[in-house]
Amino acid sequence: MLDTSNAYERYVAEIARYPRISSQREAELSRIIRGGRNRRRVEAAVEELVHANLRLVLYCLRSFDSYLRSPDVRVSHMDLVGEGNLALLRAARNFDSGYSRGEPAGGGRHAPFGRYACKCIRLAMLRAVKLSRLIRVPEYHFKYWGRMRALRREHGADLTDELMERELHVNTEVLCMLRRSETTATLMLEDLGREDSESSWEEWMPDNSLASPAQETERKDMRRFLNEEMDRLPARTRRILQLLFMSDSRPTLAELAGLFGISAERCRQVCGQGLERLRAQLEGRLQRVDPSLIPAAPSAAAVSGAEAAA
Repeated sequence: MLDTSNAYERYVAEIARYPRISSQREAELSRIIRGGRNRRRVEAAVEELVHANLRLVLYCLRSFDSYLRSPDVRVSHMDLVGEGNLALLRAARNFDSGYSRGEPAGGGRHAPFGRYACKCIRLAMLRAVKLSRLIRVPEYHFKYWGRMRALRREHGADLTDELMERELHVNTEVLCMLRRSETTATLMLEDLGREDSESSWEEWMPDNSLASPAQETERKDMRRFLNEEMDRLPARTRRILQLLFMSDSRPTLAELAGLFGISAERCRQVCGQGLERLRAQLEGRLQRVDPSLIPAAPSAAAVSGAEAAA
């Protein structure tokens, strides 16, 4: 299992090696991206602009800590980092500081890329958090949850409903709805069996595609019994039967004939003779079994009595 904390630390250490760039350089890169015709030069400008602003993703991630602590949110920090990086890449390709039109935007001052990128990153992260919930919650509830947690930390046991309604500027009905949505969670199949913090649902959910222990033991005993009887066959006959019936490759008679240097018809004859001899050995072994160990067949009277009772 991936250790997300270590992955996050490695990611932070990795992006620290990219230097920051000035706002003038951002505007120049924006002009290259928006108006450049050299594809290689445009891609290099996008890469430089994205690498220089990777720290913006971590800055935007701080505002989602309270969301990630919700039991109904199924995304991790690295999931949101990935969504933020994709949004940063889209922002770098779509950003226009104004220089691409010949004049700076905003009356002689270029538009800051960081402000535009942060907006794109936060929207992408919020969309990922919302989509991770199986039960849809209105978007404005998320900001109320953060303020409600802050009030609980600040006032503790002294926090009352009247104080929370006054601080949040909501009525009693809306407050009840916010509490209900905050505690809404879904039970995932992976969460079953976690009460002891050791077992998981895979350890006690039956798998009908697998054989039971009794069936597996019976199969192994039967295979061992057949191998004992096949050891009494001639070496070539035993090997042909093992390759034909007891191997995963399941070769054809023509392939077996080429392997043993005989004709296909002779190979078929050897197989038939080996099976007949093996059948005779098994019948003889069953005849040597103590009859007392074999259950007796029910009598006709017992069968008729059972049918009458039914």
